[in-house]
Amino acid sequence: MITPIPARRRTWSARVVLIFTLNECSPCDQENEFLKTVVDSRKDVRFFYVIPFGKREEALKTAQSKYAFETFLDDHSMVSRSLQIYQVPIKIFLEDGIIKKIWLDATIEPRETGTIQTMVEWVIGQLRNRVETTDW
Repeated sequence: MITPIPARRRTWSARVVLIFTLNECSPCDQENEFLKTVVDSRKDVRFFYVIPFGKREEALKTAQSKYAFETFLDDHSMVSRSLQIYQVPIKIFLEDGIIKKIWLDATIEPRETGTIQTMVEWVIGQLRNRVETTDW
């Protein structure tokens, strides 16, 4: 049996960005190019694409050929519906399974490309400050 490490004793955190997308979404494709650079610069954050609906084999095959990182199909749109995701692209930053930040729309304009990078760094900084100032 595997015993999980209590949350208070962990020295690491699972930081994840879920990007809800569709293969037919042009702004999503454009944003993919930008996200490749973020992925390369943030090794402490894992990025995953989530396709909210579609035919599994077709959707994942297309996604593999065009997206920068691992893609999942949301079976029966269960995650999308529970999070009330009704548009794409949407990016959700989670730490240890808790939603910390949500970004709507695509980041495709050159002046916006620092936004996601800056926001991820800000959220991580806020979380780090909270951990460092918390007396366990």
